[in-house]
Amino acid sequence: MIIKTGEGKGSQYNINQTFTQNAKSTSEVHIKKVQGYKLEESIYKDITSHPNSSFGEIHKRIGLDINKNTVRWILKQMVDNSRLEITGANRWARYSIARNLRENP
Repeated sequence: MIIKTGEGKGSQYNINQTFTQNAKSTSEVHIKKVQGYKLEESIYKDITSHPNSSFGEIHKRIGLDINKNTVRWILKQMVDNSRLEITGANRWARYSIARNLRENP
């Protein structure tokens, strides 16, 4: 797994390339697989810094690679749980932090 070359202060440690090439598991984190509570928190932080944002603006800022239906579902849950307020409807909907949370952070 690790290859050592040199002696004493000249020692260098490198990862064996054949081991990494043959490894079948990847350690990449795909943003599509982010848990709901983390996505909810990132939406909350985004709306805190950008109040009165539309769905499209929020989706663009948190990442277009996240499914838009998932973002809509989380926004709806946050409105139902009184974390967010919504003004307008349909295309004209704007999201902001609920008044009770603005007054008592």
